[in-house]
Amino acid sequence: MPTLKEVIEDLNWICDRISTQVRTMSIGLLAITWGLLIGKPEISQPLPLWLKKNLLAIGILALVAMFSDFLQYFFGFWVVDNLRKSMEDKKQAEAEYDYGAISYKLRGFFFCVKLILVVIACIWFLAVIIPFCVGAILTSSS
Repeated sequence: MPTLKEVIEDLNWICDRISTQVRTMSIGLLAITWGLLIGKPEISQPLPLWLKKNLLAIGILALVAMFSDFLQYFFGFWVVDNLRKSMEDKKQAEAEYDYGAISYKLRGFFFCVKLILVVIACIWFLAVIIPFCVGAILTSSS
């Protein structure tokens, strides 16, 4: 049976992995959408306006997900730094986080926001790129 310390360590590791995946997927989406939007039409067929608009929106979602990642860590720093200052002022060796503090709540909020945004962006990307590619293949084979 795991101890509370082991559960917290596991949770920290999982959250770190999730954050890394969010960054990787967001950067990947940005690279793909940007590449498709600025690609040369001589190399690939010109993109229809509906696809360009969707790719732009997907890229914006990926950027907002990355900014949410930054905000999560910003508020996390704020939480930990405030606790450190409080511990130093009171000369405490141990203390509890203020789970009711707005900075603590925002830290968790932005963690959830970045996950939701990157999932939406990935699903949206697949929902527009797959039909476009299938249509392009069917058109070129006829």
